[in-house]
Amino acid sequence: MRIKTITPTEELSISQRSDFRLAAIAQGKEHAIARGLATRESAERILCARPVQNIADFGTAADAWLTGALLVAGTAYTVFNNIAAPAVPANRVFVFYKVGVETVPLPVSLLNFRQGAGGGTTYAQFDLEQLVNCQAVDGYFSEPIVYEPTEVMLVQVVCRAPATGVAARVQLGCYVIEALGATISA
Repeated sequence: MRIKTITPTEELSISQRSDFRLAAIAQGKEHAIARGLATRESAERILCARPVQNIADFGTAADAWLTGALLVAGTAYTVFNNIAAPAVPANRVFVFYKVGVETVPLPVSLLNFRQGAGGGTTYAQFDLEQLVNCQAVDGYFSEPIVYEPTEVMLVQVVCRAPATGVAARVQLGCYVIEALGATISA
């Protein structure tokens, strides 16, 4: 059984952080090839990786990472602002590689990556409370979380006690793998 973990950013060197990002891009490109978005021969020529844009890629109301209002402790809330579970466009792959929580004190305890509107398949679950005693509340995933074309992304955080009644800023490091020309010019 593979266990996915989160490592606080402060425990990683700059080189290790770069390695995590490059590994996320490489894995995303492998998934894009497997799903027919490029051939192995053409992938380096036609695929690009770019940071996610919340409004354009997820359909959120604001171009920011913002949960719903955290009203009940122990309850899961979407990280996609006003969108419960967005679908990946047919011509893209999304690769999540890190998380950071800007809201202080830490209002969420758990980060869940699931697939499907009802969350039928769990890709990963991360304990965010282990980041509380770090200088910065952020960390890198031991392996990227990949969503392939047309998959529904159910990414949620669980409200930590006491509930604040306000939204939290939970930023996810995410690359979009797509063909050149879709967003980035060739």
